[in-house]
Amino acid sequence: MWWVDWKIRHSLLLQDNRLLPVTFRNIVSVPITNRDIATTKEVIDKLSVYLPDNERDSNLAYANGLYMYTSGRYKEAARYFLIADPKEDVGFYCLVRYWHWRSLYEVDSSDIEALYN
Repeated sequence: MWWVDWKIRHSLLLQDNRLLPVTFRNIVSVPITNRDIATTKEVIDKLSVYLPDNERDSNLAYANGLYMYTSGRYKEAARYFLIADPKEDVGFYCLVRYWHWRSLYEVDSSDIEALYN
């Protein structure tokens, strides 16, 4: 995260005062791997304002889903992943579906319907 902060301070992260959605998703994923809930929320709040308007809602829903998952609020996380609309981005679609499935599994691991679907 220090590298991201450094890029922000030196105006190297944004392009035309916008943040690419894939960059936002990658940055949000970093604190998730460390289960750092506070940093995750801080990154979402600080960087989501730089997302392009037409991509903001979907990427923000994905990021909030990751935040809820990390917080242990799996049912809410699943709802956020349903809101995320990856459009034509196949990689993003796979990420959304993966985390949605994990959230459903954490809600009820005996429900094999989610895995079957």
